[in-house]
Amino acid sequence: VDSFQPGVVHAIGYGSGVFVQQPVRAESAGPKGGSAAAADQALPPPEDNASEPAPAPDDQPMIDLILTVSDSNAFHEHMLARYPSHYSALARLCGPRFCANLQRSERYGAGVYFNPLVDSPVTAKTENHRCRRKIKYGIVQTEDLVDDLTNWRWLYLAGRMQKPTVNVDGLKECAHIADAQRQNLDM
Repeated sequence: VDSFQPGVVHAIGYGSGVFVQQPVRAESAGPKGGSAAAADQALPPPEDNASEPAPAPDDQPMIDLILTVSDSNAFHEHMLARYPSHYSALARLCGPRFCANLQRSERYGAGVYFNPLVDSPVTAKTENHRCRRKIKYGIVQTEDLVDDLTNWRWLYLAGRMQKPTVNVDGLKECAHIADAQRQNLDM
């Protein structure tokens, strides 16, 4: 997250690249639409996973992040200058104001702008391989995140944050975002 500065005030991680998931074996998977008990039986016991080989670098799940920023335009301006490859050709051509306006548009989207399939700035080691994990990160302005969490304005990030998430280390937790998240979970 340090490479995404300035202006990131809060960050969360979510999904299979952040939370370890049990693989489902094809031969033990039950029929589609089965009961919860059948789904539980499809998961291998935890001790069976110890013998499974680690995934190859290309098989590593993508790391999903939501970055909350104080000023979307300033963030996109910084990131387009520093990491233009994170953005589409159209976004590079149109510039940071285009990205911020699209992100915050009342007409399009849900207050968040995603940059997918980005090579992580950190090299990870898996078995004998070194690789750059893929990340997908979404940018949301603080007041838009708080609005979605408390009013379910778009229900996109509020719904995403109903599932397991983890705060990214290195950033102080923002009290108003934490309060909004508690309210979101209580609704």
